[in-house]
Amino acid sequence: RHNGSPISALSDITWTTIIKTNDRNTSAQLKRAVKWQSRLTWEKKNFLIAVNEIKRICTNLGLPRVVAETAATLYKKVQKKNILRGRSINGFVGACVYCACRINKIPRSVVEIYEQMEFTTDRDIRLCYRVLVNELKIKVPKLNPVQLLPRYASILEVSATVTAHAERILKTFIGKLRTAGKDPK
Repeated sequence: RHNGSPISALSDITWTTIIKTNDRNTSAQLKRAVKWQSRLTWEKKNFLIAVNEIKRICTNLGLPRVVAETAATLYKKVQKKNILRGRSINGFVGACVYCACRINKIPRSVVEIYEQMEFTTDRDIRLCYRVLVNELKIKVPKLNPVQLLPRYASILEVSATVTAHAERILKTFIGKLRTAGKDPK
């Protein structure tokens, strides 16, 4: 049983293994597995690769399962709308993870996601993110700069009083000026 998310539905088959067919000591069951593996369509293979990559990125970044499920759902929608054709799979995987973080109000930057991916650029993730948001007409909530403050405070190893003071300054700034489109760092 699963809760309807693509990750839950595929949790038992997403760990794929490539089986060599030229092994002499292969059993009938192994030969049958090779046959079924070769019958997977391009879309299913692509989705399996994407889900494995989404799981890996979310695990490395310590993101909750809901982010991985949201990212897999977004990827499935992109695949159904045939937006992937001619575009980078890894770029869309990164864009889906970033978008899922934004939807679930988890403050992560594109650079953090990019650092977990080997075969793509941050520019590619940003381009795919724009395509994703525009094509699926997703209303992504704005990232509140105050949410980023604790993480930067821990990186800089500043005290709680300094963090509280920075938070007051930031809230005052947000109240007086528009911060949309500004880099909160």
